[in-house]
Amino acid sequence: MHSPSSNLHSNVEDMARWALANLNRGELEGTRILREQTYEIMWKPTRKLDDGDSVGISWFLGEYRGHKTVSHSGGDTGYSTYLIMLPEKKLAVVLMANCDWLGAGRAQIAHAALDVALGLKPQSTTVTPAP
Repeated sequence: MHSPSSNLHSNVEDMARWALANLNRGELEGTRILREQTYEIMWKPTRKLDDGDSVGISWFLGEYRGHKTVSHSGGDTGYSTYLIMLPEKKLAVVLMANCDWLGAGRAQIAHAALDVALGLKPQSTTVTPAP
């Protein structure tokens, strides 16, 4: 019943290409796959969340260390994923794990990778299995 929401299977190379297409606002390797104007709609906040972030169309919109973020996570039994992009920096992190217990740890790990890419010292992170 939940296949449309969580059973899209991929690999890190294809997810990195998807991140590049989004960072290039719909263009990948010289081919336009989405109209640039689509991003004005998808990345426009439509609802504020309790943690201060917002939701666009299929994307979560927030901020990390003063940079706007666009992200989405996923997972099911046995795996966990997270894609976070800093569009203004043209920077993305793709996290894919063969476990389903990361919970909030997905973002912590991805943020540490963003810190390295931004030339910052990563914050100390401890990820333990979620109950």
